[in-house]
Parts: sequence; structure tokens; C-alpha cells
Amino acid sequence: MRFFCYVFLISIFFITNVNAELQITFSGVAKQTFKEEMTSATYELPVGPFYKGSVKTLLVTGKVLKKAWHIKSPNETVTSLRDSMKAQLEEEGFKLLYECETQICGGFDFRFHTEILPDPKMHIDLGNYKFFSARRQTGDNTEFLSCIVSRGGNSLFLQLFLINNKVSPDLELMSSNLVGEAAIDSLKYSKKTIHELLDEFGSAVLSDVEFKAGSSELDDKEYLSLIDLAKYLNSNKKFKVVLVGHTDAEGDLDKNVKLSKERAESVAGRLISQFDIKKDRVSFEGIGFLSPRASNLNAEGRNNNRRVEVIILK
Repeated sequence: MRFFCYVFLISIFFITNVNAELQITFSGVAKQTFKEEMTSATYELPVGPFYKGSVKTLLVTGKVLKKAWHIKSPNETVTSLRDSMKAQLEEEGFKLLYECETQICGGFDFRFHTEILPDPKMHIDLGNYKFFSARRQTGDNTEFLSCIVSRGGNSLFLQLFLINNKVSPDLELMSSNLVGEAAIDSLKYSKKTIHELLDEFGSAVLSDVEFKAGSSELDDKEYLSLIDLAKYLNSNKKFKVVLVGHTDAEGDLDKNVKLSKERAESVAGRLISQFDIKKDRVSFEGIGFLSPRASNLNAEGRNNNRRVEVIILK
């Protein structure tokens, strides 16, 4: 099977050595931000919403390809990109297993209980994302696909996972318009201001807000990221934010979820009390160690994982 996605002159190829050829088109200029291939892996494919503490999934095993793109397109929306891709996949024989959007998926909980690549590789706007999963059977070859589309700032973000139980999928981006694989690198991302990150991606890590292991207390010092965030909110009066707390992987999940939420609550309290941001514009959540941005096998990585992230809700 061969998949094509055109982004102006950009072509995306899924080659799985099956006879059928699939062509998907959309407009825009894309940067590939992530690629990972696994010869044998298990993936929890979402086939239902978040409900009573978990997302309904189908456990699939095979050769897995994961990719993500950052797309700038004046003509595409989250909905139009999702609808176009879904329609073209269905024309090529894929049967829809499940589709949802934002609150129907489960909002915050679906996003953080589903495998999503971390920023800046992939970004999810908690108020505007679309998801679908699909399956195609060709003889004894079974293919599964998951797709999630969202927006960050003025850009679209697309994540595609392809699972094949018989052969290795391949995928390439080829175009004179292609900026390059992994064009959004972590170093450039970390050097941007909170204002720049929120405009471009819709989210940012409050990098100078640090916590000691097991603690949710903030020091009395001045945090430049909170000053920048307050200025951004004062310049964008219609925006609301959700603060998401994270932990390292020490201890059990329930305790870490509680601790991470307390960390987010501490930051929310400081933002409200010190910078006079209205309470109804700031919410907070915690997801424990479910979304690490570094390894938990060393002290530096664990320190990076103890963090609070801000996500814009428009």
C-alpha cells in the first residue's frame, strides 16, 4: 500500500508492499517534526472515548511507524484537514473504527490518556482537536491507523501512526518546500519566549518554575515565565489557560497525579494573586508521570519532568 499526502509540492508516501495505492491531498507547507519506526511493537489504538478513568482501546501488534508534521496552511482548518483525510482513507478501503472531537473524545483526559508526541513535535489544543482510527483488511494483511489533528497558534499539527501486521511501512516527505526532518528542534523551542511559544504552538513549559522532589511549593522568588505569561494574558483578554502539572516517575501514579495537580494549582494561585489574572481564566490539572519530556533514569531528566505547562484555550 502506498499513501501520498501533498502539501503544495509535498508528497507523503506510506509504502507497505501491498497492491493498493492510497493518495491523500491537502494544502499547506509542512515540516516533519518526528519519525520513529519499530519492527515489532504493541500499540493501544483508541476506539472509544475517555470514560470512567480510561480510554477504550484495541491492542494491536505489528510493525509500527509514527510520524508528525507541523503545517502552515491558510486554507485548511482542523475540521477540513480531518474530514479530507478521513474521506480519502474511506475511499481506499479503510473502515472507520472510531472518531471524535474535543469534549466528545473526553477533552483533557482523552488527550493525556492517549499516546501523543510531546511538544514541539506535536501539539494538542485542548479546545480544538479531532481524532479518528481506522482499519483495512487485505487478504491476511491487517492495517490499523490513528490520526489526530489540532492547532497551535497559526499552525496545524498532524500525527499519524500506522500499524501493519505483515510488512514494514515506509513514509517519506519529498519536496522543494520541505523544511527538513525534525525541523522544529528542542533547542530552538527552549530558547523562545513564553509569548513566542504560545503564539506559535499554543503551549509552553514554564521552564524557570521548578519543584523539589515530592514538593508542590513555590519559592518566593520572581518567575520570569509567569511575568511573561501574565503580560500575554493581559494582551489577549479573551484567552483562558489550563496549567498542567507533571512529575517524575518516582512513586505510584495516583500519588503523582495528586502531586502534579497541586503543582499546577500552586502556579495558578501565584498567577491569580500576584498578577491579578481573573480566576475564571485559569484552570489546572495534573497528569503525574504520563507525559515525560526527558528520561526518568537520571537526576537531570527527572528534574526536567517535574514541571508545569501552560496551554491556551481560545
